[in-house]
Amino acid sequence: MMFALQLCPYYFNNLGSLNKFNLSKDISIIGNTADKVPSAATIARADDSMDLNYLREVLGEVYLKAKRSKMINPYCGKWIGIIDAHEICSSDIHRCSLCSIRNVSKIESEIKLNYYHRYTAFILTGQKFCFMLDIEPIYPHEGELSSSYRLLERVCRDYPKAFEAVSGDALYLNGTTFSLLASLGKYAVAVLKDERRYLYEEAISLCQISAPVVYEEENTIYRVWDHTLTGMWDGYKGFVRVIRSEETKTVSHHCQDLGKWQIQEEKADWLWVINLPSVVSLKNVVSICHCRWQIENCCCRRDSKYLERESRIQAQPKCNKCFYSFSFYCAKYL
Repeated sequence: MMFALQLCPYYFNNLGSLNKFNLSKDISIIGNTADKVPSAATIARADDSMDLNYLREVLGEVYLKAKRSKMINPYCGKWIGIIDAHEICSSDIHRCSLCSIRNVSKIESEIKLNYYHRYTAFILTGQKFCFMLDIEPIYPHEGELSSSYRLLERVCRDYPKAFEAVSGDALYLNGTTFSLLASLGKYAVAVLKDERRYLYEEAISLCQISAPVVYEEENTIYRVWDHTLTGMWDGYKGFVRVIRSEETKTVSHHCQDLGKWQIQEEKADWLWVINLPSVVSLKNVVSICHCRWQIENCCCRRDSKYLERESRIQAQPKCNKCFYSFSFYCAKYL
């Protein structure tokens, strides 16, 4: 409980770091906590001694209780998981054995090393909730995909029925990822944005000779194309659907003239590659594809704000994983 009280002021007061919280740690409005808040060093040592498997069990119990209580609902009729990597902390001074290293000097002949940690996070998402299931570190000299494959296998083992499809950015658009998810009984959703890809050229060409499905939702007009292709990768033998969505949103802005509004149109062009079955409506497919941004807007972008200056957290490898997982837990469920 004391760890929960330690993290809650971040989210309610935007203090920025544990050290800053220690300088203003009078939270006497919460009973029996005044002058009893542990220091940043104590938090780091305690996190470093935590059992990661037990912490994952806690998250699993919270998920099961939330689902039994019907606190979480599917997104457009499907349970969707989102995976993405994020850098959570960095330091020019403190480091541990699992830190990645980079040269941040802007002078060619000068070397200035920076030590940092990256993690791959997996969340379960809905229209009104965002639920973190697990994280996996990205170790030095390895990429995001290596970490994400380990995470996907563990999440599918620990939460076999929690989600039906996994959404990721353009990095996950490859035959290996689609094959892995197919072998685990899950669908895949990935962003298509590399204009040099044959898949991109094929999708644009097909859209020029076919009519889109047009619909309007709120103040946005959608023109959506759906094309099914096969044989895109040697490692994946199944079909894929290429979804293109041209979106025109009408927005109002204040004019320089007092009391007048200026109406403008904002246009966006999105492409995704999925293998969801065609029984899912095209309107729901577009909404599912767009939900990938929740891991940035609701999780990583917000939580990294409170970890990026924690030098004591940075210096202990196991502490990073425990503190990051527990911060998600406090932010979402307390």
